[in-house]
Formats: sequence, structure tokens, C-alpha cells
Amino acid sequence: MPRVAHLTAVHPADDVRIFAKECRSLAAAGYQVDLVVPGASNGVVDGVAVHGVAPPAGGRLGRMTRTALDVYRAARRLDADLYHVHDPELLPAALMLRGRGKQVVYDSHEHLPQQIVTKPWIPAEIRRPLARVADVGERLAVRRLSAVVTAEPYVARRFEPVARKVVTVNNFPSVAEFDRPAGDWRNRERAVCYAGAITELRGVGVMLEAIARTNATLLLAGRFSPAHLEQEVKRSPGWESVDYLGQLPRPAVGEMMSRAQAGLVVLRAIPNYLEANPIKMFEYMAAGIPVIASDFPAWRGIVESHECGICVDPESADDVAAAIWRIVDNPEDAQRMGENGRRAARSHYSWETERATLLELYRELVGPPAE
Repeated sequence: MPRVAHLTAVHPADDVRIFAKECRSLAAAGYQVDLVVPGASNGVVDGVAVHGVAPPAGGRLGRMTRTALDVYRAARRLDADLYHVHDPELLPAALMLRGRGKQVVYDSHEHLPQQIVTKPWIPAEIRRPLARVADVGERLAVRRLSAVVTAEPYVARRFEPVARKVVTVNNFPSVAEFDRPAGDWRNRERAVCYAGAITELRGVGVMLEAIARTNATLLLAGRFSPAHLEQEVKRSPGWESVDYLGQLPRPAVGEMMSRAQAGLVVLRAIPNYLEANPIKMFEYMAAGIPVIASDFPAWRGIVESHECGICVDPESADDVAAAIWRIVDNPEDAQRMGENGRRAARSHYSWETERATLLELYRELVGPPAE
């Protein structure tokens, strides 16, 4: 039985892409799967052997040095046939494992250079030079690896000229996770929802301004980043119309969506978002609720082709508020858009389809799992 190990120095043990989708799918297919992750308890969860290393200390520098080294040491002890690395911080470890004759896959979740230029904790004057250095370093490193997996087609295009093999495994939701009886739409709350990281770039400011201009409720779930943003947001007039649910476990996220009449994904127009596949939009579609989405060309193409929501200017609270009014005042139209989205998610945007691409790559690199 081929042994495969997923490595991260950044993500939590229950990360949706790493654990819930990739690791669990590989274990269910018959591979022996290990997950090395900081701050986790050792044990076996859903067929995945979790190996915890010390949680990061010393901030980002500690994560990039001490934690990355701890993950590498734990990975070496496993002596796996294939290592699947999820962080740029672990590229040096990936190269060392490759030097030991192992198959190594780099999973690029985002467009790293574009991400760097939007990081508020990096001094503005060095963001672009640092992004260029990261671009060169990342593309040099992947030349030596077995394959690159990306979560976005536009990220794959960065690596296709230099990597041995590039496959896109889209971060689409598992439709089954959000599959609940539709029920009578008229019994839903007069509410819209958002679940995910709560940040300025992901539109928390405009969401609160917009909800204050309606008579609806915003069901809000997730963690504020940075932490002090929570107190700033709670001083907003729109907070009176918010039902803040904190950070929810995955099953509860689906339950929250089943209460709402639409889901908000009004990310601001920064380069890292313009071409990205917004996982949150596909989750709303899988849950059978209309989406109120930023009017980016790629997103508009999805929303309009499936007639599953409304596109808005993500900088305009008036535009977002008008979309909310349209949804909550027209339940029959809202239900129709939600049903359209659910059908599209099942046929085009589901993890069940993407899993096959991941398994095919593993069969190519280490052979089929045990029968």
C-alpha cells in the first residue's frame, strides 16, 4: 500500500482542502495517509493518521523556520512514498525530500506573488520587490518537484512553463455536505449570510453598511482577521442587524445557510480575487441559495450562465443593499435562483468531480492504492 504524507506548517488540522477533501478522499480510496500539522494531537481521524508538531512560536518568522523544520523532521521519520506539501514555507523541505528520492507534490492554494502585494503586515515599499523574489524562487523550486497541484486554473498557468506536471484540483465543495431538504422557502428567515474569514478585503465593511440599509438580518460566521477588527466592526451601525455566530464547525455552516435567503461573497477587487474561483460562492450554490457576488468578469460569467444570483459592485453598499432587497422581497425568484445554483453545483462545481483528478495524479506517481 503506497504511503502518502500531507505536510503543512500553516493550516489547521481540520483544514477543509487539506484534511476534509484531499486526505479523506485518499484514505477512502485505499492509500495509507499521514498528515503532519502544527498544534494537533496525534491520532487517527477518518482513516488519516495525524502527527502533531509543536505549534508555531515567534510569529511568522518562527513558523517559517522552527515550525517548518519540525514538519520536515516529522516527515522524514514517516518515510512515505509521496509527500504533498501545502505551504511556500515548506518548499525547502520539499526539495530536501525530493533529494532523498521521494515523489513530492507542491499544492499551490493561491497566487503567491499577488498575495504578497496585498499583505498589510509587509511594509508597502518592499511588497513588490518581495513578490518578484517569491515568484522567481517558487518557480525555480517546482522545476525539481514531481508535480504541482493548484486550486485555481489561473494559478496553474504560472507553473505550466516550468513544472514537470501541473494539474488543477479545484477547491469545489462536497455537494453532499450542503444537501438539505429545500422545504418551504416562505419559512426561511428574512436573512442573508456570510461564512468565512472576516476581513476588510473580503467585504465586511460593505456588508455591514448594506445590511443597515435593509430590514434583513446578516447571519455572520467566521473569525475576524486581524483580531482587533471585531471591535471596530461592532461599532458600526449595521452591527444591530447582525446575528454573529462565531466560528462554526462545518455541519453548522450548512445549517446556517439553510436559514438564509442568499449568500454574500462581495470580495474587493484585488488581483488575487479577480480570477479566483470563490469557494464560498460554490458552497452557497450547493446549499441551494442565491449568491450576491462581486461583479468580476469571471464570476459574472458563472452567475449569469446559471441564473443563480445577482452581481454587484463590491465597493457600493447601495448596490449590495439593493440586491438584498430584491432577494428577500421576491422569494419565488430567490428560490428559483437557488435551485439553479444547486443544479449547477452538482453538475459542474463539486468536489466529487475534482477528487478523480487528484486520484489519477497519485496513481501516476505512486501507483494505485491497495485493493
